[in-house]
Amino acid sequence: MGRTTPSETAGYVREDLAAGRREWAMRAIWQLAGDLWAVSADLLPALTATAPGLTGDVRFDALLAALVDHVLTANGLAPPEWVDEASRRLSEPWDVEPVAALREDARAATPEAIRRHGVFLDPSELLNL
Repeated sequence: MGRTTPSETAGYVREDLAAGRREWAMRAIWQLAGDLWAVSADLLPALTATAPGLTGDVRFDALLAALVDHVLTANGLAPPEWVDEASRRLSEPWDVEPVAALREDARAATPEAIRRHGVFLDPSELLNL
């Protein structure tokens, strides 16, 4: 069974955003999350080593980097250098949670590896948090 890489996902997100399909772009990110959690830790460095192209939306670039940062960190691995690029961190925080009443809880529950990219989301949005 094939697994998507951050580079492939960035391409899908870029296409979806250009076509006005933001929801599909989010689905591509969640698919990547599932794929990364499903592989053994020894495969993660190879799957995530190549820096993905930018998506055209700084929020999605930060979310993609945050996801990779979190999964590798959670597995005791050093994230690839590209996750620390300035283009993959937000200057203004992004609350991924669409329901305003749930944002405070989501912010409190956001793992540090995701938070440092300026992204805030309920951990249940990603698998195995």
